[in-house]
Amino acid sequence: MKSRKKSEFEEILDSINYSPTPNDGEARTEEIESDSLNDYMPNSDMETTQVLETEVKYFSVGYSKNIGKRKSQQDSVAVSADNYLNPCNENKILAVLSDGMGGLNGGEQASQLCVSEMIRQYNESTSIDDYPKFFKNALTDIDMQIKNLKTENGNPLGGGATLVSFAIDDDDLYWATVGDSHLYIIRNNEIVLVNREHNLMLRLMESVKAGELTLEEAQKTKKKDALISFMGMGGLHLYDINKTPFEMKTGDMVLACSDGLFRTLSDEEIKNAALKCNEDMQLLSHILISNALAKEKRNQDNLSVIIVKKI
Repeated sequence: MKSRKKSEFEEILDSINYSPTPNDGEARTEEIESDSLNDYMPNSDMETTQVLETEVKYFSVGYSKNIGKRKSQQDSVAVSADNYLNPCNENKILAVLSDGMGGLNGGEQASQLCVSEMIRQYNESTSIDDYPKFFKNALTDIDMQIKNLKTENGNPLGGGATLVSFAIDDDDLYWATVGDSHLYIIRNNEIVLVNREHNLMLRLMESVKAGELTLEEAQKTKKKDALISFMGMGGLHLYDINKTPFEMKTGDMVLACSDGLFRTLSDEEIKNAALKCNEDMQLLSHILISNALAKEKRNQDNLSVIIVKKI
């Protein structure tokens, strides 16, 4: 079968350098170049949808979340533009999405801490000339803060969370991800997942490439979706940070979402919604949540989404 030729958009994304991606569980200090991003791609209730509004010069922003069919909301989202500390930086923005886990209190506190601390550290940085370094330091710090959370009795809280954070500085896009929440870039008629899911399946695919397992055996493995990296595990070593910025073009959208959304809507469904509603990002975030809820999925997980479009 003849392979499909990569688009210019995909080739640009393939050229991005990532660090670190250790196989042995040890953090690496040297820079490494990633394989093709394509190798990492895993092949309404209007009244209850929480809609949060914001307006930002240079960007159109929308974000929403919904509790789904769960008893508690453990997803947290925020955008730095809600709290301007430096109005001169209107061409800069940072967005954060986190999906908590570890029980009612643990997951909620972990995700809220991820979001609030990333926003705080960003807002308190008068200028950032090295975003990969900023993200690495922030991840390390927040990871340990969550690890050290205690209950009222002084016992370890035991919470954890995924994290997706991205920063746009003029035309440059940087991101940092931990766990299995997704980060997409949508350009014209294409949608590309730019981060990996840090779960057992990632390790299984390494065994498949090494000839130690077949793809069928890997897909049949129990708990293949179990996370092998998340915020709060302590000594965080596996995360995705792009060392080379992605150059944003007018009309590009960056979309972060929790698994409650992307395990209910396909990438194609997310893209089609974005193409149909490409002017109002707040409305788009609401539509995506509503489309997922309309599927009436049993045990629907919390859903959250953030979309930033360069205008």
